[in-house]
Amino acid sequence: MSILTEGNIKIGAAINSKEEAIRQAGEILAEQGYISENYIDKMFERETLTSTYMGNLLAIPMVQKTRVMK
Repeated sequence: MSILTEGNIKIGAAINSKEEAIRQAGEILAEQGYISENYIDKMFERETLTSTYMGNLLAIPMVQKTRVMK
């Protein structure tokens, strides 16, 4: 099973903030059943603890694995 499929990758999306990027990424995963809607709120909570920014315009927002459905 592959999570990175053509159907859940957005290239050239109009993103105006870190929050919008996190929300859009979460919505893609939720729509496809990988996470619950609650997971998106938890990603925002996690971001307040410490940034998930990796550098080079890349961030990997995440929370506890127990919230992942697939």
